[in-house]
Amino acid sequence: MNDKYSYLYIYLFILALIYYIINNFTTNVLISIIIIIIISYFINLKINNDIANDKYEENKVINDLNKNLENVNTVNLQNYNAGGKVPKEFKYLVKDDILIDIIDNIDFLKKFNKTLYVDILVTLDKLMKIYIYILSSIYSPIKYLSSFIDLKYSVIELLESIKLNVPIKSKYTVGFNLHDYVDKTIILFKLRTRKMLTILNNFSKYEKKIVFLEDTDYKSLVI
Repeated sequence: MNDKYSYLYIYLFILALIYYIINNFTTNVLISIIIIIIISYFINLKINNDIANDKYEENKVINDLNKNLENVNTVNLQNYNAGGKVPKEFKYLVKDDILIDIIDNIDFLKKFNKTLYVDILVTLDKLMKIYIYILSSIYSPIKYLSSFIDLKYSVIELLESIKLNVPIKSKYTVGFNLHDYVDKTIILFKLRTRKMLTILNNFSKYEKKIVFLEDTDYKSLVI
């Protein structure tokens, strides 16, 4: 039998079955079903629109971050200390919403020192890469957890250096003290990395069965 006609018979059977079922319903029940279908349609439409908008915003954030890498290399990154080559895109940094919030907090830095701003982005991306690779069992915690901690302190130093590159108040940022804002951002970063280190330590001990990680246990508790 031709497949096209096979599907046609199936559709006709389904339609006949639906007609048989609803034919026994009262008018009120049919109206209720129609209302539910209409409401479900608009709810589904709203959900799909929200998903599309979220995806658009996410792509916009990623594109805006990656634009900072245009015409950048290790030579003109004065404070670059993450090692290796400058990435072509921020594949890892964009996976953490809190780190993205931190980047948003210091967006004003681009007006004063674009190089330092990109230094921070690149170092954060390297930090996030190590975090993801350890949890994915690509990197060994024994070898790379200390590198994560070193990068954490590197980022803190870079964030602290922002205060040397921006005024306390600026015409670009009316209404708040830039140095206080940097201090709050540093606290947010420390809290986030402490949480990340706790996850890495627990993963190492309970998933990888590593009882002791040299020079990391005490550091993971330090804000």
